[in-house]
Amino acid sequence: MRDFVLGVKLVDGTGQVLNFGGQVMKNVAGYDLSRLFCGSRGSLGLITSVNFKDFPDVVNMVDDATDQLNKIKEAKGKADAAAAKKDWDQANLWSEQIWQYQVKAADIGLRAKTYLEQNGAKKVK
Repeated sequence: MRDFVLGVKLVDGTGQVLNFGGQVMKNVAGYDLSRLFCGSRGSLGLITSVNFKDFPDVVNMVDDATDQLNKIKEAKGKADAAAAKKDWDQANLWSEQIWQYQVKAADIGLRAKTYLEQNGAKKVK
């Protein structure tokens, strides 16, 4: 997790609120105190907020998957309405559309996982 931390805000042992790091990744000389505090597991201070490195491609993939899953409710309503009218062709078409939304969301999830693995993200145990 430390590799994805850009900055931290914390309270030290004297009650002071301290800010280290920032909002964006940049190269600077000196100690990387943000990662030091994350690695200290609370022994150096209480972390109150963390800024993480952003993966905009993955954020977009998750938004797309969420959009696909949100379409299921409407499609299910249409499938149920067609079935109530005994219009089995339309009910079947809408049921297949639900399946397509689920498949696309699962595919997006796999692509996001692969992207993260290829860009250095590690599985949290």
